[in-house]
Amino acid sequence: MKKRLMSILLLLAVLISVTPGNITASSLCFVGVNDSVPMYLSASEAPYYKGAALYVPYTVFQASPAGIAVSYNADKGSLALFTRAKRLVYDLNAGTITDENQRVNSVEIVFRNGIPYIPVTRAVSHFGLTASMLTSASGCPVLRFTDGSQQLGNDVFIRKAETLISIILEQEQETQAPNAPQDGANEKEETPENTGPATVYLAFAGSAVSEQTLETLKTMKVYAAFFLSQKQIMEEKELVREIYAQGHQIGLTVEEGETEYLTALQAANDALDKVLFCKSLMALLPGNAPDIARYSVFKEWSGRNSVDEVLQNLDAAQLLVCRSDSTFVLQRLLEEGAYTPQLLETTRIPGVSTR
Repeated sequence: MKKRLMSILLLLAVLISVTPGNITASSLCFVGVNDSVPMYLSASEAPYYKGAALYVPYTVFQASPAGIAVSYNADKGSLALFTRAKRLVYDLNAGTITDENQRVNSVEIVFRNGIPYIPVTRAVSHFGLTASMLTSASGCPVLRFTDGSQQLGNDVFIRKAETLISIILEQEQETQAPNAPQDGANEKEETPENTGPATVYLAFAGSAVSEQTLETLKTMKVYAAFFLSQKQIMEEKELVREIYAQGHQIGLTVEEGETEYLTALQAANDALDKVLFCKSLMALLPGNAPDIARYSVFKEWSGRNSVDEVLQNLDAAQLLVCRSDSTFVLQRLLEEGAYTPQLLETTRIPGVSTR
């Protein structure tokens, strides 16, 4: 039971192709990479056709097809798709795209629900990928990225995946449906215990920012957020690039004892710009730090929960900041089948994050 959702996400496969046109409405949109489906999005982020061109939200690249990392900076109006060897940088205001050789071309970028959408074929072909828009029998749109190493055709995908997709949809409906009282039910009857997996947003800082942590996350196929200070960024440039290349989010933090938070965050952002040519709006600060304008600030209190305490709390999503013993923490989360969505700039966790 505890490992059901993780198992479903690792086993999902996708679906039969459709011709260009309106995509069937569904509560979820799945994103496939070769023979698996590592993530899904809400229907508000579904790809759509504009004429013959398929437009996708930048969030689909959080599935990291072909190792592509994505960085979106709303404040600067920039979007970057990045691997070790190749890069595409979109200027959302100018409507241009620049590659790793500094070639600049015009591109149409569309905003829907505040999210930038880009033409997918042009983007993925630069990285040696193809993209197909597929649909399950239950009406779920599925965007599938392939690099030629896939083993299953679309017809086989849909036969293997439909049952699992249906389970995901059923879980979503159960989560959203109001709890209607049953006839004759005792009003004092206790609510059944929540036995589902804990939802844990992972953040790494301090000595937990390491190659060992990266390797463990890669093995687990989990994406997290790493918060680095100016000193860490400048002293571990290759590690910072590797974190970015593997698809993890990079945020900013300050050294212990620092109280000039805004100055320290700006210095860290300048350092990040030198190393990755982008900046971050995510910040991890002590619980007693003030809110910082323009940053999404995640507060870390001195009495932060241990991994075991987090796993026992099934009522709400939680932020777990790991500063050491990352291997032990990740193994415990894996053993308990915790659901570990990636911490993003837009993530809101009650009692933890603020704007």
